[in-house]
Amino acid sequence: MRAQHESEPAAEAAAQSGAASKSVRPDAGTLEAFVGQWVATRGPDVLVAAPDPRTVVSWLAQHRQQADSMFRVPQSEFEASGLAPV
Repeated sequence: MRAQHESEPAAEAAAQSGAASKSVRPDAGTLEAFVGQWVATRGPDVLVAAPDPRTVVSWLAQHRQQADSMFRVPQSEFEASGLAPV
């Protein structure tokens, strides 16, 4: 499991404008390191990543963190588009 903590400036900006952090998402370059894993994000930051969604939820609860979103980073274009193989 990997975790990335917010830097002080990022945390300060999020505290000043809670709504603004929800409109910003991690970019593809950031998510590339987490291909195939479940991630919890807040603003542009990945809070935690793990192969199992229960592990992500558990980490969030144990560290009293709340994410803006949680999703699995797709491994292929098929997964990203939602198309099933024929």
